[in-house]
Amino acid sequence: MPDAQFEAMKISKRLEAHYTAREIDQWLSRPHPQLDGATAYDAIAAGEHAKVNAIIDREDILRRWREQNFRELSHARTMRDQWQREVERLEKKQAGLETDLDY
Repeated sequence: MPDAQFEAMKISKRLEAHYTAREIDQWLSRPHPQLDGATAYDAIAAGEHAKVNAIIDREDILRRWREQNFRELSHARTMRDQWQREVERLEKKQAGLETDLDY
C-alpha cells in the first residue's frame, strides 16, 4: 500500500500542472473509460499506475496539439487579415489608376 500512496502522490503532482486540487481528486476518483470503468485510485491500488500515467501522457499530447493548433490558427488568421487589407489597398490603388486613364 505505501507504493500505491507514493504512486498516487506522483500522479497527483503531474496533474497539478492542469487541474486544481478539487479537480485532481475528481479525476482520480471518477470511473474512467480507459480503465474499463475503474477509477484511477483503483488502478493505482491494483498496481496499474502505468495505465494511469499513459492516460495522462495522452492528455498531455492532446493538450499540446490543441495549443499548437490554436497558435497556428491564430497566426493564419492574422496573416489572412493582413493580406485582406493589402488586397483592399491594391484594389483602391487600381481603381484610382483606372480613373486616371479615363481622362
